[in-house]
Amino acid sequence: MLLLWLIMDTCLCSGKAAKEAEANLRRQRRHVRSHVLRQMVPGARVCRGMDWKWRDQDGTPSGEGTVTGELHNGWIDVTWDAGGSNSYRMGAEGKYDLTLAPSHDPEKIRKDLPKAELVAMATKVKPGVAAADGKGKVSGINQSQSWDKCTWRVCVCYRML
Repeated sequence: MLLLWLIMDTCLCSGKAAKEAEANLRRQRRHVRSHVLRQMVPGARVCRGMDWKWRDQDGTPSGEGTVTGELHNGWIDVTWDAGGSNSYRMGAEGKYDLTLAPSHDPEKIRKDLPKAELVAMATKVKPGVAAADGKGKVSGINQSQSWDKCTWRVCVCYRML
């Protein structure tokens, strides 16, 4: 009887641990969807994420790479510092192969974008959508606005809409 109780207790504990691990993974994926994806723009620095399954495509030892294309159907293109490039899941199949690298600097990306790119991002704004900095509603493109003064948060908002 004691042996049966120990086996049942062990099964219950391992089941609880599995549920907690699954809940933690769901929280991590929710964080990626809500915070990391918006920074996955061309020029962003990335490394292996929680769902990585691509062996040593990023080099040996694992290294960093640069996003080279826009997110498309849950996939994004990366060129690795070690050489080679490929597409990786960032939402496809519910998986996230990448995360932002420690060397990622959104301010550097903003400075490296040409002015034409900033204007192109602004044309994607939908009228009546609140701006990321909370300064009210965007009613259209103001031709007189200086794009040099555009903050990174607002430009990301423009890019993502």
